[in-house]
Amino acid sequence: MQRITAVFDSLKLSDSTLHYALMIAKKQEAQLIGVMPDDPAYDSYSIYQLYKAGAGENTLLEMEQADRNTRMAAMFRVEKSCQERGIPCKIHNEKNYSLTAVLEESIYTDLMIIDEKETFCRYDMSVPSHFIRDLLSDVQCPVLLVPHDVTASPLFPEIDKVVILYDGGPSSMYAVKVFNYLFPAFHELPIVVLSVNQWDKPIGAAKLVKEYINDYFPNAEHKIISGHPEEKIVGYLELQEKGTMVVLGAYSRSRVSRWFHESMADILLDNLSIPILVAHNK
Repeated sequence: MQRITAVFDSLKLSDSTLHYALMIAKKQEAQLIGVMPDDPAYDSYSIYQLYKAGAGENTLLEMEQADRNTRMAAMFRVEKSCQERGIPCKIHNEKNYSLTAVLEESIYTDLMIIDEKETFCRYDMSVPSHFIRDLLSDVQCPVLLVPHDVTASPLFPEIDKVVILYDGGPSSMYAVKVFNYLFPAFHELPIVVLSVNQWDKPIGAAKLVKEYINDYFPNAEHKIISGHPEEKIVGYLELQEKGTMVVLGAYSRSRVSRWFHESMADILLDNLSIPILVAHNK
């Protein structure tokens, strides 16, 4: 049985994270771990603002209780959603700083799912947020970043196509393997292996890559386009339907592949509203 971890801000529960976590856990017959850190540095209100407005101690106590009630309601919702679908579920809500707790959980799971706009703070931030940047830099497992909202109907479409970005390097090949191992229920979906040939040179060990992919995904389409990788990849993915999932290699400050360095992941997150699977090869 797989162990899938869904990361939630229990004060602002992400409908998107819950939808994709339930959908994937059900398809994969996996156990779902709902991680909801009780961060001592994070509340839905600002103490400074409360006191500046002249709010007294009773008001502060009421706000604290309201936050506790909100957190409990979020945990109950996740548990109930899993029970209704027959998905084994556990909730982890230890008192700890959000990033610390999530990174620790990443050591003990097969896949982590999180909203692309998750911040664990009261304020909205540009995508990716500081929290997502720090998480992706140090996480110890593959991460599926899911769109915060989708304007098309249905609101959160099912995953019905996969585009694997391959640049010839070991990091992108590792991403292919991760997808293969973690998503057996998606093997029968339409799969495109997309490469961008910027310098009109062979991309990696093309024969070996094609052989590996054909062994596991015999119906996969291999597509090579010419041009600048960031421009061409974004342009291609923008034309895909909302049910498309993207698979790409490492996101790291210290060691990066030729394409999938920090700026590439940032561009995908900033321009696309589709699930993005990020796999490290540390």
